[in-house]
Amino acid sequence: MPAPAVLHLLSLECLLAQEFDGDEIYLRLNGEKVWGVDRHAHMSHNMAKAHCYNMMDFAAGRRHNAAGWEPIPSFEPGALTWSFDGEALVEVFEADTLSSDDLIGRQRMSSKDAGRGSITVHFERDGAKYALT
Repeated sequence: MPAPAVLHLLSLECLLAQEFDGDEIYLRLNGEKVWGVDRHAHMSHNMAKAHCYNMMDFAAGRRHNAAGWEPIPSFEPGALTWSFDGEALVEVFEADTLSSDDLIGRQRMSSKDAGRGSITVHFERDGAKYALT
């Protein structure tokens, strides 16, 4: 029997935010929320906005804004790593307070891709664009 594949999320980059003041992004794996921006931070391509970050570097546990890199609060580098057999479903959502959350995109990862190195997936929906590696 083949060994399980390993899914290791390395980074999330906002190429275009859906909302003017930045997006409240969270990630789900197989239907379960596994990560989300803290409540005082948003993701945006517009670096001039206060409390907005254009990139999350999960491998190093840091995030990037207009002032440069800083640690992601309460985050352990490399924490977003899972073993799986067959397929895993990764989803990117934008949280909304007054309506249902917006699905930015979903991607099935296959254990057949194991050993191919880093793979970047682009998500684009409802005016938002993100790249997940």
